Amino acid sequence: MDVEFAFSRGPKNSNLLELKLLQARPITTAFSLDEKLLTKPGERRVLYYDCNVASKATTIEPFTHMDLDLYNLLIGFLLGKPGYKVVSDNPEMIMFNASTRQYIRLSIVFRWLHPKTFSKEVELLDPYLARTFESSDCNRKKYRAKKLHKDVNLRNAIKIMRMHPWWKYYNLSRKYVNHPSEAKKQCIRASEDAHAKLAERHARGIDRERGGLSQYNLDLFSAMMPVFIEDMGGVMFGILPTMNKLDEGRRNGKTEELRQECEALCGVYEGNPLMEENIAIYQLAQTLPLSIWAEYDNSSFDKLAERIKDNLDGNAYDLPSEFLEQWRMFMKKFGFDGTPQVFISSPRYIHNPDLLLAVVLHSKGNIIKDPVKVEEEKVAARRAALARSEARAKKKWWNPWARSKIKKRNDILENLQWIRNRPKLNICYIYGMLREQVVSFELEFISNGRLENAGTSFT
Repeated sequence: MDVEFAFSRGPKNSNLLELKLLQARPITTAFSLDEKLLTKPGERRVLYYDCNVASKATTIEPFTHMDLDLYNLLIGFLLGKPGYKVVSDNPEMIMFNASTRQYIRLSIVFRWLHPKTFSKEVELLDPYLARTFESSDCNRKKYRAKKLHKDVNLRNAIKIMRMHPWWKYYNLSRKYVNHPSEAKKQCIRASEDAHAKLAERHARGIDRERGGLSQYNLDLFSAMMPVFIEDMGGVMFGILPTMNKLDEGRRNGKTEELRQECEALCGVYEGNPLMEENIAIYQLAQTLPLSIWAEYDNSSFDKLAERIKDNLDGNAYDLPSEFLEQWRMFMKKFGFDGTPQVFISSPRYIHNPDLLLAVVLHSKGNIIKDPVKVEEEKVAARRAALARSEARAKKKWWNPWARSKIKKRNDILENLQWIRNRPKLNICYIYGMLREQVVSFELEFISNGRLENAGTSFT
């Protein structure tokens, strides 16, 4: 049972608190605790962190075996070692795959790092998670491991660190920090080249005589690898340090004016692919008349999806042409997306349009404000904050470097903030291509009697 409650002040002139029950409902998304996480009676308790619990990244769905394998291969790619599996299945290692999730064994990490170190690092990503690391539940003294597995040693740590292309990332970051405008142009060109290679590879399909699905996976990630490296360099050593300083100012600035300015500087920026998708969803909802939305609900969106397909195929003509054109454009640009995004086992909009319709529904009529206007207002507020910060630095005549320092920071914000979300969407794009091929294999196996149910090949 999921129970929410709160305390409120009791009767007037009383020091008592009253416990108020806010909500109680059955937990419908829970799954059994993995056996690898269980300790025997009398054994020292171990503290784990689920790697996929964070703001805007959380998923409570169990991972399939294919999900876990691809995550592992992705880490190998980012380390410059295609095919190398970094994450172990052994629960005594620092990071490991359980049956349905990925975990970090915090008890080991606490031998060297304090929970407050984690809190500081995740503050920008997820303030709630940061508070969790600071809480008494995350007790270093109570959970710190007394001994380590024989493979958790300095030699293996150095081996992993040497695999990581830190120096390559750092060198790439110099152009982002020193010449952000030019770096933005190079990023866009690199992305266009990579997506052209992906489209070409996707058009060829899987070569069953040359490694099949495994080789297809390697080819896709290899095509995108230059962009991953570019993005990681820019994000790790260019954008994140800048954003961390702004987040600190947003929370702990000396004056309310400075705090609001930092808040504006952290806001919406042009070129954000997630914002572009939100705008496209809103436009889809607005071009379909409310009278048509009224005919359907969440249980019947499959019928609306069939109706849209009939109109696109020319078998019906009862939907607005503007909506159909917006639908085509959305599927071409964002059809690879889905919920959750970064799992190959997750359905994609292009093959499950009823899922998209369930999302689009929330933008119909006047339910939300036009995201185009929201973006314009927040971009204007951010640029006004940029101008104020430069004007304030210009007045510091005793510090001739103040203005150039602020201008450099502002150039990074103006030209590079959009890169933050690109790695995630590129991974999602590749997983969408892989899923399409897996589903085609499934259909073939089902027709040949080698598989009974769709979706079981991911497990």
